[in-house]
Amino acid sequence: MKAGDTMADYKTFTLRLNYDDPEHDKIIAAFDGLDKSRFSTKTKFIICALNHYIDYLNMTDTEELFKDRLRRIEDLFVMRKEFESQISALKAEIKAELYADIVSFAEKSQYTNRHLNTNSSEVKSNNLH
Repeated sequence: MKAGDTMADYKTFTLRLNYDDPEHDKIIAAFDGLDKSRFSTKTKFIICALNHYIDYLNMTDTEELFKDRLRRIEDLFVMRKEFESQISALKAEIKAELYADIVSFAEKSQYTNRHLNTNSSEVKSNNLH
């Protein structure tokens, strides 16, 4: 109840579930396994489920029913376009990192080679004296 609400603001129903009925037991199991971050109460779950069912029944167009099912399926799985897009992004990131590493390595190698060449020249000139 919200602050200021009275019992007259609510309509109460009783729902009795029987453990011996498989359909009832399925609902009991669903209630027991509710994700508390999505449904803080069983009432909120029931309201959401009933609203979804009512909306579903009101869809008379088969194309709309198909699109609704497809949207729900797409939410569950990574679709090919999304997967390929992520792969492309990762490839580009890897290429950029490799290029940066190669350039860095080449710059260090050139520095080392110049440094070694300079030192070996000094060593040769020292040996000549």
